[in-house]
Amino acid sequence: MPLNEYDKLWDGPWGQLQKFGPIHRHNRRILKTLLSHYQFESVLDIGCGEGSNLFFIGQEFPSVSA
Repeated sequence: MPLNEYDKLWDGPWGQLQKFGPIHRHNRRILKTLLSHYQFESVLDIGCGEGSNLFFIGQEFPSVSA
């Protein structure tokens, strides 16, 4: 899939599902619970979708460098 087609896909309804869909809200809840048990200073995000999880981690753990 050409890059511009990929961008169009995430700019449309699919991107909204990443932010507001029930499975993604549940996954963020799990991610916060798991990460809260660890002390960490940085996060590396490689090819993990459109970046909403990395954004979420940045909000929940503001001292962490991404």
